[in-house]
Amino acid sequence: MKKQSKCIAAFILLAALMLSFAGCKAQLSDKREGFEGAGYESAEKAAKAYAEAFLAADVDAMIATFAVETFVEGYDLDEYIQFRKYYNYIYAECAFENSGEFQTAVNYYSRVGDLVNDFKQQYFYLVLDESPSGSMETVVNWEEAEIAQFVDVISDPSFEEKMSKASIHDLLTPEMLEGVDMAVYERNHSQYGHLTCEEITSYAIELDFDGEEYYLFVDVGCYDGVWYNISINSILGVSAGAENGFSIMHRAD
Repeated sequence: MKKQSKCIAAFILLAALMLSFAGCKAQLSDKREGFEGAGYESAEKAAKAYAEAFLAADVDAMIATFAVETFVEGYDLDEYIQFRKYYNYIYAECAFENSGEFQTAVNYYSRVGDLVNDFKQQYFYLVLDESPSGSMETVVNWEEAEIAQFVDVISDPSFEEKMSKASIHDLLTPEMLEGVDMAVYERNHSQYGHLTCEEITSYAIELDFDGEEYYLFVDVGCYDGVWYNISINSILGVSAGAENGFSIMHRAD
């Protein structure tokens, strides 16, 4: 009888462990893993979330507002190559077809790397009021003093404090922003023909740094009813005649 009881107890314990393990697996499978967040119900909320993460100097939060997995998986490489044949389009994105786990993983990290490099350029601009990689003229005139200025500011603990005191002043659509050539803006949508976005729009997010105002540009796309930010090399910045022929950030005045 004791032996039988022990067997029953062991069986119950094993069953409980199996159920527990199944529960853990269910919880893990339900958890979204990756770089991007869950997306947003509107383009404005996506743009605002990005601006808030930018002011918080939170790189992970900035990345999470952008389409990464969704961007890569909804990407037509053949169409992008055709686009590159006819336009001198400097911004290179995915390099592989998503034909295997390795290729897709590389595309994810490549996408994140592109975004982080753009974030870095935004902070450069905020400190120096110019993009150091924007033109050959800027590179030629790059001085040690400017490099020291950037390093001093970006590494100073007060930098994050300065960012935290800044605020979002306004979110401007292309129709609201002065100086936008709407014909150019609409034509520039062709650069996103390789994406499966149902709709694309743009914002100039006006940020206030103690009286100094900057535009943070972002393009936002809708995938299956969910909005993600897709690029800071914004077609709105180009259409507004922003500095260096493209724009990731620009003085509002």
